[in-house]
Amino acid sequence: ATGFIISKTGHAITTAHAVPGRTPDKIVSYKASIGSRYSHKMDFHVITRILDLDVALILLPPVAEYVPLEFGRS
Repeated sequence: ATGFIISKTGHAITTAHAVPGRTPDKIVSYKASIGSRYSHKMDFHVITRILDLDVALILLPPVAEYVPLEFGRS
């Protein structure tokens, strides 16, 4: 899946369909890599999934100060 970092503290947006939901009978371990699918994989925390919009907000571990995506101004 593809996503982008939106804060220096590691908040990121990705597609909800790429982040499986938890159920009472299923344990889910979330992992992500930054830059390339072959990069080191790290655990992350799911803050919320909005299925109608296919958007998920996640929090990456505090291993570094992240560089957020810059949005244009118009």
